[in-house]
Amino acid sequence: MNNRFFFLCLLTISLSSCHKDDNKNYLQYVNMFAGTAYPKVNVEEFRGSTYIYGGQVIPAVTYPFGMTQWTLQTQSSEREGMAPFYSGKIRFQGFRATHWLNGSCNKDYGSFTIFPTDLNNYRFLPNQRETMFMYNTQTSTPAYMSVLAPEQNVMTEVTATKRCAMFKISWLDSKLPSVIFDVNSDEGKGFIKIDVEENEIYGYNPVYVGEDECKESAGIAGFFVIKYSKKLKDYGMYSGMSYSSGETVRQNSKDIGAYITFDLQEEDAVKLKVGTSCTSIENARANLEVEIPDWDFNNVKRNLELTWNNVLGKIDIESDTKEDVTIFYTSLYRCLLQPRLYSDVNGEYRGFGKDTSVYIAKDFDYYGDFAAKNTYKAQMPLLSLIVPDEYCSMVKSLIVKAEQGGGLPLYNFCNNYTKDVSGD
Repeated sequence: MNNRFFFLCLLTISLSSCHKDDNKNYLQYVNMFAGTAYPKVNVEEFRGSTYIYGGQVIPAVTYPFGMTQWTLQTQSSEREGMAPFYSGKIRFQGFRATHWLNGSCNKDYGSFTIFPTDLNNYRFLPNQRETMFMYNTQTSTPAYMSVLAPEQNVMTEVTATKRCAMFKISWLDSKLPSVIFDVNSDEGKGFIKIDVEENEIYGYNPVYVGEDECKESAGIAGFFVIKYSKKLKDYGMYSGMSYSSGETVRQNSKDIGAYITFDLQEEDAVKLKVGTSCTSIENARANLEVEIPDWDFNNVKRNLELTWNNVLGKIDIESDTKEDVTIFYTSLYRCLLQPRLYSDVNGEYRGFGKDTSVYIAKDFDYYGDFAAKNTYKAQMPLLSLIVPDEYCSMVKSLIVKAEQGGGLPLYNFCNNYTKDVSGD
């Protein structure tokens, strides 16, 4: 009886704390850069890969549990144990559309990178073109980030929706205002195409699981469709050290990508709308058409700010120090990044466990990237209290994974089982 009374008291306290102060800006207490420092020690060889131990988290601009997250990139590879971004580095390589599992030693997958620049030097590879950058930790939030690249004289702003993102790029003084797009396929299996008539760039980065010669297709890919708002002056493709003006397609090779250069008037800004999908290019385009139908950057930003403020405000705390409040809401933000939304606006998603069939999630959203062995004791019970609708979809997602794959996954990643952690 005493245990039951204690449990009821604890539950009452928990639920009573789940209310929001409508006049409070909870986003101001999220420090997206906490835990992103590049580790100085504890680098060791493990399974033939260099594992780097540290916070292993990124400053992700994203919707809660968003399909694709948007982060600064200081490392170009998708290899295991290497997060896309580490603070303390003074040069960056662009903005990555990432599926990095925060706090993990896994690999990124299905990613691509966007790099606004002045293309005077025609350097395309990330480690050759990387440039100094400046950002404000006080104004960077899960809903918005602005970054200045002073050597390129370009300011980039980014915000997001559930499956898409929007960029606003302003060149302060540029002769060749350009954007480079990288297909980050370490296996050299990517594809990218410019459709000049449709003002569109699209492509994919296929996902592989396993190690080295044992790698095999995961049955999914990172598909993307990018729309741009201004007329082009030039465009082309690059592979490694070479580029070709006027070319529109590259595929099945390492270090490939596209570039576009704009014909701008003074003080013009370029906007990019980016749709993503784990199912198909067509679905990435449909996601974009539904989630960002126009070119109103401020509206997308405002909606995401409201969304984050509402979900963070499900728990309102008080403290004598701002540091304590910042620690709490930064941690809560990290709890709302995964599991990851996989289904598209039409409900479609690829089957689990290398099942490439396309299914439709009816009356729920399909989620992936469950680090269940690490989260079942604390994060998932927390989500059941503050985001019960999403939590219900996550539970249904685990059930269909068991049906499609043959067993309940304990730790699933890239929409597949992981051999290192098995059992249910």
